[in-house]
Amino acid sequence: MKLSLQTICISMLLIAVTTEVYSQRETSPHDREFSFLSNNINPLSNYKLPTEATYQSLVANAEGSQFYEETFKKATISNTENVFNVRYNAFLDEMEILDGNDIALIDKEYQKHLISFLDGNISYKVLWEKHKNAKASLAYFVQLEDNNYLSLYRKDSKKYVPSRKQRANDTGKFQNVRSRFYVEINHSGKAIPLPRTNKEFAALFSDKRAKIVAYMKSEKLKVRKENDLIQLINYINEL
Repeated sequence: MKLSLQTICISMLLIAVTTEVYSQRETSPHDREFSFLSNNINPLSNYKLPTEATYQSLVANAEGSQFYEETFKKATISNTENVFNVRYNAFLDEMEILDGNDIALIDKEYQKHLISFLDGNISYKVLWEKHKNAKASLAYFVQLEDNNYLSLYRKDSKKYVPSRKQRANDTGKFQNVRSRFYVEINHSGKAIPLPRTNKEFAALFSDKRAKIVAYMKSEKLKVRKENDLIQLINYINEL
């Protein structure tokens, strides 16, 4: 039985039913673990698009892919001991998981989960992302550095570009969006976007600005380069 968090909040009756089903499934540590995860995923068809048919049609007819990797990969999810089959949907910004023969979405509301892929040594974490003229929303970020003071993340995504031609057989396509870098301060759960110039970056740390500028110059670092940024964040954490 799968219930979204929104549905649970709407109906107290469904909460009671869910609690009863959950207690019936708690027969072993393995069962409890998988039950906890299963009760916190939403069906892919419930994604907020005009209709499921619209989404499926868009994906079927578009050039390229909404995924960086179509294949489900083995991954662990923090607070569980099982290994799951997972893939990242870079267009929807959703983490898809095989639930039996079905594809479901991991609920972002459980943002304490760290999803770590065994192949490629890449981990995703959910953080609050602030948008211009809009409310903040939960989004997936690639964790590059995890520190008590300053943690570093990369945001990867894809966009759908409609066809600009008027021919009936023309289709849109999925394109990569340039990755952006973010920091999280003191594990606050909030992603802060980093500027793309060294001068603007150093200005974020007024009390350490002089040392950061000097270090960037001596090491010839550029905040647009991922490896340089990782080195710089590690330096700032040591100040």
